[in-house]
Amino acid sequence: MNRNVLYAIVIMISLTFMAGCTSGPSPASPSSVPSLEPSPTPSIAPTTINVTQTPVSVMTSSDTRPVQTTSPGPSISPVRTIIPDRTQEPLVVFRDVVLLSLDNLQSAKEGLLLTYRTGDMARVQQKAEEFSLMVRRSSELSNVPTKMDYVRLNYYDYIDQTGQFAKSFKDGADRYLASDKASATSLFEAGIMAADRADISDKRIRTFLSEHVFQVQINQT
Repeated sequence: MNRNVLYAIVIMISLTFMAGCTSGPSPASPSSVPSLEPSPTPSIAPTTINVTQTPVSVMTSSDTRPVQTTSPGPSISPVRTIIPDRTQEPLVVFRDVVLLSLDNLQSAKEGLLLTYRTGDMARVQQKAEEFSLMVRRSSELSNVPTKMDYVRLNYYDYIDQTGQFAKSFKDGADRYLASDKASATSLFEAGIMAADRADISDKRIRTFLSEHVFQVQINQT
């Protein structure tokens, strides 16, 4: 009896061991098995790329160098140098020098008279001094051609009269500013008379030059 029980236990143990060997590992769950299908590629939104085009220098077929366009620079006028004509007629040169000196002196004299008429005696005093200096600087007349003695004499007379004019107005302004109006009036009147005599000499010179120097030019042509 005991032997039969022992045989039964051995058989049960054998069956149990055999059952454990024949049963394999449990199949893996579908969720644990990695998927062999390719994963979908994530969609990428298109991006806009701004491309700045750089101007390319124009190339010519005959020249491989780039042609660059430049804005024109400021125009520069050529400097003209006036060379005096050394062959000019001496009488014409003399005439031009005399007339230029007379024009300058006459203009300054008229300016002094206009200032006197405004009644600004301090300004008259100043302008009379300036005119007196101008007369002294213009007192010499050089390179006088032949047959121009008439011009020379009247020119020196003009210088003398304008000098008297400047001195009378300078002294008159001094006396006026010193409250000696009676003496100032007499000096101003003497100055105006000297200016009138200077105008006579000026007219004589201009008339003589227009009649004689112009004729010389016609004869030469």
